[in-house]
Amino acid sequence: MAVAKSVFIGLVALLGLGALALGVFGGLGLSASGPLPPVTVREIELRPFPSARAPLAAVPNAVDGGAEAPAAAVDAGSPAPAPAVVDAGVVKPPPPPPATKPDAGAPAVVRPPPPPPQPVGEGLLNLRSSDTADVFVDGKKVGGSPIEGLKVRAGAHKIRFDCYDAAGNTVPGTAKSVTVAADAEESVEFTCPVE
Repeated sequence: MAVAKSVFIGLVALLGLGALALGVFGGLGLSASGPLPPVTVREIELRPFPSARAPLAAVPNAVDGGAEAPAAAVDAGSPAPAPAVVDAGVVKPPPPPPATKPDAGAPAVVRPPPPPPQPVGEGLLNLRSSDTADVFVDGKKVGGSPIEGLKVRAGAHKIRFDCYDAAGNTVPGTAKSVTVAADAEESVEFTCPVE
């Protein structure tokens, strides 16, 4: 098996060297045909991209034998951007449009205030129920009651106790809101419904 593997690797290496030699010597044959003609670069003007807001105008189409085809749309509501110019292979972007002053009669844009900053830090929760219950904090099950010293981020949390009835079925409780301050401890107690 090892001999076959080494023979295979040798054949692959030999083929690779052959391809490399063919490329080198084949490339030498190209240069014997003479020098390449010089490349000339000329400036061209680029047309702006058509706007999707304006209707298309009909223009004769040379491909369809003169049938009318839609022309590039121009946005009538704004000035056409200056075309980009290619100079010696480098594309120069068009200059930025002039700044416009807001219309005095236009209503000012009112932005909603930013949300209040979230409290930073952690606090502890003590969660107890009058009977056996599963405890959920912000929709995630954190264990069975009682839970002491549960670390949570500072801020508002939703606490829910799901108690069990005599048959062992879950009876979902109502969610309670509690706000935990940073480096503080809050206790939540729940009374399971009596059957």
